[in-house]
Amino acid sequence: MKAIKINNEWQIFQTLPTSWNNKMPYNAIEEGFKDVVNPSVTNLQKLGSMVFDVENDVLTYTVIDKTEEEIYSETLANASTVTAIQFLTQLELEGITQDAILQVIETLEAPNNIMARVSFLRATTFDRDSPLIAVVGAAFQKTELQLDEIFINANNLPI
Repeated sequence: MKAIKINNEWQIFQTLPTSWNNKMPYNAIEEGFKDVVNPSVTNLQKLGSMVFDVENDVLTYTVIDKTEEEIYSETLANASTVTAIQFLTQLELEGITQDAILQVIETLEAPNNIMARVSFLRATTFDRDSPLIAVVGAAFQKTELQLDEIFINANNLPI
């Protein structure tokens, strides 16, 4: 990427324009174009504001540590859908068996119990925002935070 300062604002270009200021060809360095360098960030960091690095004559970004809330939010977003194997394994680790879930499903009124049972038994993935998860959470006295943690832990299982 390249950048040039126009009216005190940096303008970013994915590639250099084919012409500049009615010149073709033109010398990008003489016109003031600078390289844009994206610093490496870890999953605990993010890019901040754009800054000009005078020493290296490049435009770059500051690196900012993410807050605990940002990290948790991203972790939860990445765990919003887990495989059935991950989900059912994590539930077993929590002491909630498949048979116990099926018993809860059977307490629902028809045809909801049929749809829930078939969905549960045939699922290849489970979504955190599924109504079935809310039913399971309520039946086993799990708070929203505890359900979030179940999905996060399930997503971290090496399955």
